[in-house]
Amino acid sequence: MSDHAAIHELLAKYSSSFDTGDTKGAASVFAKDAVMTISIGDMGEVAKLEGRDAIHGMLKGAAKAQAKGEQRRHHVSGVRISGDGATYTVTSVFLVTRAMGGKMEFLTSGVQTDTVVKSGKGLALSKRALHADVPF
Repeated sequence: MSDHAAIHELLAKYSSSFDTGDTKGAASVFAKDAVMTISIGDMGEVAKLEGRDAIHGMLKGAAKAQAKGEQRRHHVSGVRISGDGATYTVTSVFLVTRAMGGKMEFLTSGVQTDTVVKSGKGLALSKRALHADVPF
């Protein structure tokens, strides 16, 4: 599999794992020492998570915060990849939706910029800067 295809698989694994409640699987796409920052609208940076364990903790908390019967979906598109074969910069657009009580709702959208690194174990996200357009 090419690195570009493997990067698309990383993004898909994160979304599909998180959407099915597999927060450990979603966190597994990150390097052990990964850093994730979250900013929202004009509020600026609202969170900085250092390490896969911290990212996993945030994902578990977000999953627990969902209402009973709520199904969220994380959609990723517009993926742009550049890099040198060892490190890649990946920029993509995301949309988060929620289905609940027979209704569909758009929660937020935004842009995420990832740094993907290659090691003997394959590819992993070493950095994610997520910017949501509105609070979610």
